[in-house]
Amino acid sequence: MRGPLVPADSFVVLWTGGLWNWFDPATLLHGLAGAVARNPRIRLVVMAAGHASDDWTAHRAGEDAEALATQLGLTQSGHVMFAGRWVPFEERGGFLAEADLGVCSYYDSDETRLSFRTRYLDHLWAGLPTLSTAGGALTEAMVLAGAARTAPAQDASAWTEGLLQLASDEAARSAMSQAARRMSAEYRWSVVVRPLIDLL
Repeated sequence: MRGPLVPADSFVVLWTGGLWNWFDPATLLHGLAGAVARNPRIRLVVMAAGHASDDWTAHRAGEDAEALATQLGLTQSGHVMFAGRWVPFEERGGFLAEADLGVCSYYDSDETRLSFRTRYLDHLWAGLPTLSTAGGALTEAMVLAGAARTAPAQDASAWTEGLLQLASDEAARSAMSQAARRMSAEYRWSVVVRPLIDLL
């Protein structure tokens, strides 16, 4: 991931899944614009702007996010990069391993409150600290375990401060990473299917 487009000294923020209409990338992008004005090392990589299926109809959230990133000057400055295609499964590990922080922002909605964001399982597997909108069972469990921090829904200034704090605090990120790896053991298939096996 790091190379000509992502300088080696970048603080890489990774959006690890699709840009669906129930997500709120606009708040993240506005928060990012505030953060890079004070720390230009911060860069966002969206690794799933497209979709794996040729039959997929793009969600408006993805198109709007790319337009907003351009409007804010983040694309032109290289502070936001959208993968031109769906990153193949076998390449995901490389993106996760090179990132410094995983992010996802969304609205305060029933979808948020009822969600279990499976993309965060990738964060846990990779030991990737997470900054997320508050809400959702897995998000709350990650915060409780020390693997994630949250920002209120649609609060761009909170995203700015969250990004800046984590970019400058290596010790905090290391502690979050260790917490994520510990938590990942709870979500291995051998563990999560045990109640079903016992029932059957």
